[in-house]
Amino acid sequence: MLGADGPRRGSAKPVRVAGLPAIQAIAAGSQHALALDRDGRVWTWGGNGSGQLGPDAVGAHSAKPQRLRDLPPVAAISAGSDFSMTLDRDGRLHPWGSNALGQLADPDAPRTRPRPLVVRGLPRLAAIQAGQAHALAVDHAGAVWAWGANQLGQVGDGTRFARALPTRILDPKQGWLHRALGQRPADTQGWTLIPVADRRDTAGLLPGEGWRVVFFGYTHCADVCPTTLAKLAALDEALDRPRGITLMFCTVDPERDAAARLGDYVRHFAPRVQALRLPPATLNRLVAALGTGYRYTPAGNGQYWVEHSAYGFVVDAAGRLRFAIPDNYLPALVAGDLKRLINDQRGTRA
Repeated sequence: MLGADGPRRGSAKPVRVAGLPAIQAIAAGSQHALALDRDGRVWTWGGNGSGQLGPDAVGAHSAKPQRLRDLPPVAAISAGSDFSMTLDRDGRLHPWGSNALGQLADPDAPRTRPRPLVVRGLPRLAAIQAGQAHALAVDHAGAVWAWGANQLGQVGDGTRFARALPTRILDPKQGWLHRALGQRPADTQGWTLIPVADRRDTAGLLPGEGWRVVFFGYTHCADVCPTTLAKLAALDEALDRPRGITLMFCTVDPERDAAARLGDYVRHFAPRVQALRLPPATLNRLVAALGTGYRYTPAGNGQYWVEHSAYGFVVDAAGRLRFAIPDNYLPALVAGDLKRLINDQRGTRA
């Protein structure tokens, strides 16, 4: 970590790292370092157990600084515990290294990836900052984005699930409600749903057409999921089967929840709610796109529980996430909001 000329046992005095040009910025991870020279080039050295030094590094560590050669001119650098990030001069994010908790902002990335790749789906960024296993970014509109480890609430979305996709953190004082709805401010009063301003894309991940309301659970759930389905049945009754909207209950335990078992379970509590069982890869992409998650917890004797969000998610006909439904919702009020929403999209009023 101190460079090739640094003493192996460490140094209580600063040691100059040889082999570098004039440097304008530095960033330190747990066991590695980054440097940004005045020409926008990035140099790395130190530990490399998760590929945090980049694709040109050889071995588990490198005392000699090596230049990353596959990056466009860089404006900013940041280092997490065992991952690295750069922000290029066009405002694009390039992370690499460990992805054990979603640090690379890509649900399809492997657990480690030594090659920097552009993160898609983010606006032009102005600043980045890596934590131990999570990261933050600020876009040019002033919005903050967060992703990665979240067991202590680092992402700031009110959950404890790791985030493999960046989550936008919004200030309700900045008019985000009316921007999310795309309506006049006078039309946004009285909503009991939680608007989602960035309209995450779930196209191709959910079956069916029209608006869809998705809740998550599983058949081995002892108490929360029966309550979820009972409230969904009440919501369905309050909606009185309007055209253009489908209520869904999606299992987060597809291995144990065979289609027949899941269908019987859902029909027992909510006969008109659609039971949804997705392949694990599709399920993982869906929960990541919705900004939620789930986690398996051992329960003894080879069994396990599944932790998951009790929130519901309202997806429009184009596959964009538009609203979240809190777990303490009142079915009659949410039904009124959904009817109003669909009528507004049709150009009519409820």
